[in-house]
Amino acid sequence: MKSIASITLSLTVVFQTFGDGTTINVDFQPGPNGHKFSANYVGRGVLSADSNELWNAVMPTVAGYDSTWGSGGNFNFDGNFVSEPLFDSAGQITPVTVTIHSGLPLGTTFAVNLSNTWAYNHVASDAQNLMSDYLIAPGGITNSILIKNLKPGSLCTLALYGAGDQNTHQTTFVVGTNSLTTRGVSHEIHSITEGGEYVIMRNVVVADGSLEIFYVGAGSSQDGNFNGLQIHGYWLTAQSAETSVKEDKMP
Repeated sequence: MKSIASITLSLTVVFQTFGDGTTINVDFQPGPNGHKFSANYVGRGVLSADSNELWNAVMPTVAGYDSTWGSGGNFNFDGNFVSEPLFDSAGQITPVTVTIHSGLPLGTTFAVNLSNTWAYNHVASDAQNLMSDYLIAPGGITNSILIKNLKPGSLCTLALYGAGDQNTHQTTFVVGTNSLTTRGVSHEIHSITEGGEYVIMRNVVVADGSLEIFYVGAGSSQDGNFNGLQIHGYWLTAQSAETSVKEDKMP
């Protein structure tokens, strides 16, 4: 007698909500060669409920420099830089990733030197480690990032942070049909403010499981600064497989 086993796989796709205050938070920083004056942010964002929330430090590789003004450098990767899978604000790993495009001309990064008090005092006093370092789309050129592995067809809320260390730095963010622009920083000590350092986009449609976020300078500096983001929505977990085995006996 010969026994043949036929295996049937059943794949179940599970969607997990970010709910209960567990957003995904991203703090953009210069990569290791330009990281001298960067600092990881831990704390409340505008979509957060917990003052001790965790943030992903996403650091694209850069050529690197440091000076009395700050540290940073131009992107030095070809094409795209893809982050590791991001954790949510409570530290739970998700499959969500961020892809940073190199841009043409090349995008760049910057982190303000704390000793450069003229500039550092322009950064929001209650979120300095978030708002003192950022990606830059230079010279009025539009660049973008791509968030992947979200639930197709779902709705999400985005908080997009975009301000430099001078009041000539404003950023326009475009996601699908949504477009909002920050006013930039005040040259006085101040707290982070909606419309100033960040904008919020609600009910953003995730068409195919990903979101592309475009950013471009809107101020006289022509630099589009992108400090970080928060996303509250749904993400796709790993697929689970149920296996059933059926034996057919043949003579």
